[in-house]
Amino acid sequence: MKKFLFLIILLILVFVFRRKSTYEDLDEVYILRAHKIDEQTTRIWEKMLQELPEDKCFMIFDNTNNTLPNNFYSPRVLVHTEDDCKKMNSLHQQIYNTVEATVVLAYDALPIKPDFVWFIENDVYCDGNFAKALNTGDTQTDFMASHVRTYDEEPDWGRFKELTGEFTTLENNKKVRSLFPVIRCSKKMIELLKSNMGKSGGYCEAYFPTLANVNGLLVKHLPKEMLGKFDFYEMVRLSNLPNKGDNKLHHKFVYTN
Repeated sequence: MKKFLFLIILLILVFVFRRKSTYEDLDEVYILRAHKIDEQTTRIWEKMLQELPEDKCFMIFDNTNNTLPNNFYSPRVLVHTEDDCKKMNSLHQQIYNTVEATVVLAYDALPIKPDFVWFIENDVYCDGNFAKALNTGDTQTDFMASHVRTYDEEPDWGRFKELTGEFTTLENNKKVRSLFPVIRCSKKMIELLKSNMGKSGGYCEAYFPTLANVNGLLVKHLPKEMLGKFDFYEMVRLSNLPNKGDNKLHHKFVYTN
């Protein structure tokens, strides 16, 4: 009887330890993507620093036009320009269209090399707490984004035709689309992006999930319970921001009345 009880307790301890190591100590870093420092960027940056582990929060800033204020220079703010992207990727077009160079440059500049990296645009709004909103517990998916759909599900989506390089003649049944305000990439995904610089490319919302799919990586939609009003076309103004505290992410918002 004592041996049986001991085995039960041991199994419980193993389960609790594995659950904690899988969910609570997930190796993730959080990077804000920005190209200007205004009220909107400052608010989301300060909120991330308050609600997420500060040592795992970074900003990747497009400083092509030298718009980064002097008081924002810090080891947590990673700076890059269009020229940096072009040097890394011969298929680079524009920082906010072809994002693979940004992702790789940011990852290479990190003082730590996590298993997963979140990239968040500065027009995302979190109603509640970022740590709770981004707590998926997922340890398997290589690329997560919203609006993940295959070519068969949305054949008229115009960005598929912007795939370039080796993907110019890619079969339609291998193409996948997404929406990019919030994405999560695994280390494996980032290494794949790096190894394909100059080989294939295109508009980021088509290129990332398609590259992952072609190479057998796992692609998933962000958990639906994470997302509130989440679209590309409609702006939510400051006076109409949700205030339920339900830890949902919203896009696209602007700090104007």
